[in-house]
Amino acid sequence: MGEEIDKTHFSSANFEQFDIKLKQETALLADWFAKHRLDEEQLNCGIELEAWLINKDFSPAPVNDRFLALANNPLLSPELALFNLELNNIPAALRNGCLSAMHEELKSSWLNCIELARHMDIEFGLFGILPTLQPHDLTLEHISGYNRFTALNEQILLQRKGRPLKVDIAGHEHLRIEQQSVMLESAATSFQVHFQVPATYAPRYYNASLLASAATVAVSANSPFLFGKHLCAETRVPLFEQAVEVGGYADAAQGPLKRVSFGSNYLHTSALEVFEENLKHFPVLLPISLDEAPEELRHVHLHNGTIWRWNRPLVGFDANNRPHIRIEHRVMPAGPTLVDMLANAAFYYGLTHSLARQNNAPENDISFTTAKDNFYKAVRLGLDARVKWSNDKTLSIKKLILNTLLPMAREGLQDLKIDSQDLDYFLNIIEERTTNEQNGAAWQVAFVQRTGRDMRLLTETYLAQQYRNEPVHTWELPALPKKLKDPELQMLDELPDGFLQADARELYAMLKGPTLITLKGQQAEGIFISVLLHGNENSGLLAIQQLLRTYQNKPLPRTVFLFIGNVEAARYNLRLLSGQADYNRAWPGTTLEDCAETRLLANLYSFLEKQPLLLSIDLHNNTGLNPQYACVNRLDNRFLRLALLFSRTVVYFIRPRGVQSQALAKLCPAVTVECGKVGDRSGIERAEKFIGVCLNLKELSNDSISPTDIDLFHTVAQVKMQPRVKFSFDEDRADIHFSHELEYMNFRELTPGTPLGDCAQLEKPPFIVMNEQDKDVYENYFKIENGILRITRPIMPSMLTTDERVIQQDCFCYLMERINPPNVFDRFIQNLTKGEDE
Repeated sequence: MGEEIDKTHFSSANFEQFDIKLKQETALLADWFAKHRLDEEQLNCGIELEAWLINKDFSPAPVNDRFLALANNPLLSPELALFNLELNNIPAALRNGCLSAMHEELKSSWLNCIELARHMDIEFGLFGILPTLQPHDLTLEHISGYNRFTALNEQILLQRKGRPLKVDIAGHEHLRIEQQSVMLESAATSFQVHFQVPATYAPRYYNASLLASAATVAVSANSPFLFGKHLCAETRVPLFEQAVEVGGYADAAQGPLKRVSFGSNYLHTSALEVFEENLKHFPVLLPISLDEAPEELRHVHLHNGTIWRWNRPLVGFDANNRPHIRIEHRVMPAGPTLVDMLANAAFYYGLTHSLARQNNAPENDISFTTAKDNFYKAVRLGLDARVKWSNDKTLSIKKLILNTLLPMAREGLQDLKIDSQDLDYFLNIIEERTTNEQNGAAWQVAFVQRTGRDMRLLTETYLAQQYRNEPVHTWELPALPKKLKDPELQMLDELPDGFLQADARELYAMLKGPTLITLKGQQAEGIFISVLLHGNENSGLLAIQQLLRTYQNKPLPRTVFLFIGNVEAARYNLRLLSGQADYNRAWPGTTLEDCAETRLLANLYSFLEKQPLLLSIDLHNNTGLNPQYACVNRLDNRFLRLALLFSRTVVYFIRPRGVQSQALAKLCPAVTVECGKVGDRSGIERAEKFIGVCLNLKELSNDSISPTDIDLFHTVAQVKMQPRVKFSFDEDRADIHFSHELEYMNFRELTPGTPLGDCAQLEKPPFIVMNEQDKDVYENYFKIENGILRITRPIMPSMLTTDERVIQQDCFCYLMERINPPNVFDRFIQNLTKGEDE
C-alpha cells in the first residue's frame, strides 16, 4: 500500500486479470518455499513510524503535501490523512549496536521534522491517537491526494454495499459513531516493527510474535482517548478494526476472517499459509494493472498490503534480489517518545527471538485462542490486564512481564549479540515503566484525572514532555486535587446553557458546585432526582440528560427537582476528593461528624421538606460485576413497587446511615438504582426509561406484591478491610491475596466453606463485619482455616470489586440474605427495624 497507483475506478476485467496474476505469483511463492529459495540466515530489523502534523491550537494540521515537498526525504511518505505521515529507517542487521544506531538515526530524522514543522508554524507529534482529534477532522476533505487512498476508500465502501462504517467501542466510556469513509482509520497511528527471520523458522517467529503481542501492547499502550472519551488503554486497536471493517468472501466482515484482525491461527509449516489464506478468503480491493515479472511478486505485495493483521508476514527482497520473510509487528502505537519506542522494539525483538528458539515451542502449551484473548485483554486494560500463560493460570500481565517475559527478552537479545549497554538501557526502561505502571496511556489518564478533560492542555503538556525524549515512566504529573473549598448549595430554576450536552467533567465550569435545579412541570407534585453523589459515576447524569432532551420543546409532566452532587470530584473522575465527606453518607441521619457536606445536604433536605414530592430517585453505578438493581430502605409496598419499575432485583438495607434514599424515605417513597458499570449503555438506557415512567406516574400503588414478581434481598452486614491489613489481587507481598475472579461471586448464594483468599501469614481477622446493630459479627460469617479465608454460613455478597481504591474508600462488600415476600414482611418490620425512626 506504500506505492502510488494509476487509477481509482476498476472494471470486472481488471479484477479478473489481477486475480489470475495473484494466483500465478502465489503459486510461484509456494514453489520458492518448497525449493528453499528464501533467505535462511539474516536477522534484520527495521521500523515504520506514523506521526501527526499539529496546528498551533493543537488540532490536526492537514498539510502533509506541503511538508513532504519541503522535506524532500525518501524516508518520509504520506499516510491516508493530510495530517499524518510516515517516517522510516534503513533496515539493519539485528546485532551489536543496532538499537542505539536505530535510535540515533530516527532521532536525527525526528529533529529535522520538528525543525521543518516549526518553520511551517506547526508541530510534529507522536501519538497513538491525537487527543484533540474531532469527528469533523475525519472527512474526505482531508484525505491525502493520492489515487491509492481514494481507490481504497471507494472499494471498501463498495464491498460494504454502501453501508456506513460504524465504530462502537465500549471501554471505560462508550463511543458510537458512523462515517461514510475510511477516514476513521487515520485517527490511529502506530510504531510498526519489522523483523526479518530465516524462512524455515518463520512459523516459530510468527507464532512467537502472536504470543508476545499482549505484553508489547500492554507496555506500549498510548491511546486511551478518542473524541474526548476514555475508552481502552490502546483504543487504536478496536478503532482500526472497525474503521475498515470488511471481511472475506460473501461479505464475512462479521465472521472469523477480517481484514484487520489478530489472525486466524498459528502457522504450522510455513509462512506460505498466510498468503494462501489471503488468496482464498479475501477478495481483491485494488486490481491494479501491473506489468512487472511474476518474480517481483507485485500482486502478492499489493494484495497483502490490504489485509492488516496485527502481525503480518511479508515477502521482501535484499540488495541481491534474494527473497526473504519478515514479520511486521503492528500492535504498538506511536509515542510517547523515541526512546520509549526503541525500548518497545528491543523488548519485542528479544522476547520474540527467545520464544521462537525455545526447545519446547510455547505455542504447544498456549493455545491460539488464549494468545488472542490475552491480546484483547491487554488492549482494553494495558498493564492492569490479567492473562493466562503456559500453566493456564490467570495472573497479572505486570507480573508476567517482570518475572517471566523480561528475563526471556534479555536472554533473546544476548543470543542476538546485542551490545550489553544497549540491552540494559532499553530493557531497564521497560522494567521501570512496568513497575511504575506508567505507560503513555496511564500517564494521559492520570493527567486528565488531575487537571480535567482539557484535551488541548493534555496535548500541549504531552508534546512538551515528548520533545525532551525522556522515558514516559519519568514524566511528572500534577498533584492530585485537594478539597478546594467548603461547598455551597447553588439553586437554579432552569438548566444552564449547554448542560444537556455537557460531560460530567465539564460541569464544574457551569455549576460552580453542588446544584439543585427546579424544573417546573404540569403537576406540582414533583420527583427528586440526585446524580453524581459520587463524582466518577456518570450514568445517572447521562440518563437524565437524554430524557430532558426529549422534553426540550414540550412541558414536563410533573416538576423535577434535579440535584447534581459532587461536581468537584466529577471534574477529576473521582469518587470524592481528599478532605471531602462522601456525598452519599452525609445526608440527615448520618453518623459523620458535622462538616461542610453534612450542612449542605441538611439545607437541601430542609428545602425538600417543604415541597410536594411523589417520589425520590438516587442514580449510581455499580463497582465490580453486579447486575443492575434497585435498593430501598423500607419494606413498604409503595417503595417496592417503585423499585420494581427499574428491576425485579431489589435490595433492602438500613446501613450504612446517611444515604440519600434513607433520608428521603421520610418524605416520600425513595429508591437508589444501580445502573451497572460506568459506560454500560444498557444501564443508561434503563435509567432513562425508568425516570420517564416515574415522570408520568399518577400515584404509587400500595397493593401487596406477589413473590413471583420480585427477587428481594436484605443486606445484613457491611464488610470493611481492617485498617492495617494489606491486601492484594496479585502476587505482591501482602497479608491476604484475593483472586481476580472474586467479583464473579456477586449476587451468588455461596455455600459454607467457599474460599475467598489466601492469608497464610495473617494472625488476626482481615475484616470488620458490621451488622445492622453496629456490632462486629466477623465470626458469624468468616474463619481462617489452614491459611485460607472461608465463608462459614450461606450468604450472598454484593459490590465485590477488584478496584482497590473503592475498597479503601468504601468497603470490601455487603452481605445479603434472600427474603421471600410477603410472609416475612411483618416479622422483618417488627424485628429488624425495631427502634428505627419511621
